[in-house]
Amino acid sequence: MQTAVLFQELRNIALKLDSLRVELTIRKQEREDKFSGLDNEGNPKSRRKRNIPAARLEEFQRLEEEIKQLEKQAKAARDEQKQKAKILEKIAGITTEEILKMSSEELGQWSQISIDPNAPNAKMLQQLISLQTDWLEQFGRNDRFNAPLIKRSQVVAGTCIGVPREIYDIEFDLCIVDEASKATATEVLVPMARSKKWILVGDPKQLPPFQDEASRNVEFLEEYELTLEDIQETLFDRLLRILPDGCRKMLTIQHRMVEPIGKLISTCFYDSQLDSNGPEIDQTLNKVLPRPVTWLTTSKLPNSREKSVGSSFDNSCEVRAIAHWLKQLNSVAEVAQKHYSVAVLSGYAAQLKLLNRSLDSEQNSLKALAIECNTVDAFQGREADIVLYSVTRSNKDGKVGFLRDEARLNVALSRGRIGLVIVGDSQFCRLLSNSPLYRVLQYIEQHPTDCKLEDLNP
Repeated sequence: MQTAVLFQELRNIALKLDSLRVELTIRKQEREDKFSGLDNEGNPKSRRKRNIPAARLEEFQRLEEEIKQLEKQAKAARDEQKQKAKILEKIAGITTEEILKMSSEELGQWSQISIDPNAPNAKMLQQLISLQTDWLEQFGRNDRFNAPLIKRSQVVAGTCIGVPREIYDIEFDLCIVDEASKATATEVLVPMARSKKWILVGDPKQLPPFQDEASRNVEFLEEYELTLEDIQETLFDRLLRILPDGCRKMLTIQHRMVEPIGKLISTCFYDSQLDSNGPEIDQTLNKVLPRPVTWLTTSKLPNSREKSVGSSFDNSCEVRAIAHWLKQLNSVAEVAQKHYSVAVLSGYAAQLKLLNRSLDSEQNSLKALAIECNTVDAFQGREADIVLYSVTRSNKDGKVGFLRDEARLNVALSRGRIGLVIVGDSQFCRLLSNSPLYRVLQYIEQHPTDCKLEDLNP
């Protein structure tokens, strides 16, 4: 009996090791496919890119941790396997080396033949061992276990579309949807339909869900008797508009930004309804950032106008100003032995391309900075120590494009924790009375204690 049980336990360990080997192979291949340019410590193999964006580094570290945990589990299983094999060697007379070489199928066979067929209840015992084997093989290895596991769980997390695959017959007491203002009505309704009560959390003053081309097509809207406002309104917006006051609550304390940035965002985008409880002001930055909110104006620089690139725009004057300021920041950070994450944002793909090309060549000399260039839309929901926003637009006709989009500007200016730098032509923006950037410029000029408008000279 003991011999049969030990063989069965060894078989289960062998199955577990087989599963762990497969998982390790998958994770290591994922690491190779996604991060071939990094060594095992997460450092670039190439000298050209010294700094890795924080989000990408976090993903690499998560994958490395998963691999380490799998390797740890495999080692523990091998140690247990050796201990049981040594015990079995004394009982069955088979060497440990021979036992360790057996496959899971061979171990199962040995478990069966180790039971005396003439013993009482021998057949039942074999059936029980076989049933145990089948159970351990199936447990956690296929989708049939997901729904029972979820039913027994108190809290289940997932995406609006992903979770319902496993909850088609499960009803929740409460559904909490984060970033609800970024979800379409059809997305949000999926988990809501499975719940008795709902809490939707979101910011209607930031970017809405992506709208496909069909939803902006005039013929499509007319066919279904829809207006553009009908398409743009999210379920979050609608509920916010029609629900009674007792069902709505505004969270009025922001924790991400230092107070000067928080005050600007509150005044310009939230009717001064937000209070700040963010980080302390970093005095190290005073040498390069006169105020936590600083506008570096290119108005006095030559060639400060935008350039059309297909359907987009770039501004090489702003790119040069940004590269120069980042060098100054890096010098200050190195002296103070500090490291800062920096997001350089623009609303235009052409400007992003120009920024990447310029800053790629400077990465080796900016060792104290982890710099990421991105569009405003792609950076929503994320943050950095310091944000540089490239206005990009500057023309004699007063054309503003994305600069009239209040939600997009709100996102851009509210990503920085301790520093916000706006780079652009303030004289051009001063003429844009229909742009929220005009209000931002006015606020900066009216609050010299927290903000500064600084000329960049040729």
